[in-house]
Amino acid sequence: MAYEVPPTPTNVQTTNPYVALDRGLFLSQKTNPAKYARIHAARWVTVGPEAAVGVLEYQVMVYNTKPTTAAQYAAGTLLVAPGGGNWFDTFTRGLVTDPILAEYWAIDSFTSNYLAADATRLKDDDKADKIVQAQLFVSTMASWAGLKEINLTTVFNAVAGQPLSRTSMNLSIDYEKNGTSGHLDVIDLPSGRFDPVHVALDKLRNV
Repeated sequence: MAYEVPPTPTNVQTTNPYVALDRGLFLSQKTNPAKYARIHAARWVTVGPEAAVGVLEYQVMVYNTKPTTAAQYAAGTLLVAPGGGNWFDTFTRGLVTDPILAEYWAIDSFTSNYLAADATRLKDDDKADKIVQAQLFVSTMASWAGLKEINLTTVFNAVAGQPLSRTSMNLSIDYEKNGTSGHLDVIDLPSGRFDPVHVALDKLRNV
């Protein structure tokens, strides 16, 4: 089963202030019986600019009845993904560094793709193609500055039954300047929308 890269969402507000326990809870009508579900953990990776395709892996926790307390939210059951293990995955467009965006992509992926009888995880060849495309973006935009590769990884978790929150974000930069190879790990990233390639170029100006 092949998955197309979905369009960029137009109806998700990253500044949405809603943080109650039930944020991200949805009812999976296609499971038998229907179950309440919420995204329990996620990790998003891109190796290109904001316009490049990224990959989101995520876990889905389900409940037989609607949870109302943090303890009940923490006591659900993790679903098993196709092929074993608890991680589902999907392609994404745009920056996915806010919890509400990770929830959007994961829920859309799960309800659109993984409830089908023939559902599979992303194929390695498809992911490799997207990686090559993203790295070509980087080469085109920034090879003049010595930037070789970037990797922006954002991790999300539902800690102690709370809604999904971002627990780490790291931009890894590999570069070559004056004939010398170097590596930087950047965690002091902008709080709003940004392009990882532009951030990498800004950091290289001080190297």
